[in-house]
Amino acid sequence: STQSTWVLVELDLSNNMLTGTVDLPSLPLTLQILKLDANYFSGRLNLTHLSPALTYVSLSQNAHEGTVNLKHLPAGLTHLTLHSNNLSGTIDLTHLPTALHRLTLNANALHGAVDLRHLPINLTTLLLASNAFSGPLDLTHLPPNMARVSLGGNRWACPIQAGPAVAT
Repeated sequence: STQSTWVLVELDLSNNMLTGTVDLPSLPLTLQILKLDANYFSGRLNLTHLSPALTYVSLSQNAHEGTVNLKHLPAGLTHLTLHSNNLSGTIDLTHLPTALHRLTLNANALHGAVDLRHLPINLTTLLLASNAFSGPLDLTHLPPNMARVSLGGNRWACPIQAGPAVAT
């Protein structure tokens, strides 16, 4: 008997009324693109053991909650979209994958200081608006191809350091 095999590369279940939690580490190792936007998924997001093949993850407009660990994302991840959830806590942006082009975390309940001095060189879009970030705001070390930074609607009340970094 001949056994048929197939490889799941993209999964798009966006704009449905799906509920429950998403067990991201148990997704197929072949999955490259995951789109689960605009559903009713809830619970914590475990981003620490994702498939190394993932390049695009979009889980926006759900009810995911809790803290989010961005330190162990797949090396080839280019897009991570988690906006419009109930994510909370602080975030560490100093260990993002070099391949990352777009990071969207706006419209959550994230708070605390954000270190923007060690972002990936390929990052072009950083959306952190409508959270509760505060602390120092240093924009002098943004990646060279950064095209869009959205930081409005937070709690920054400090002097801003902006402009290109100057080597001394």
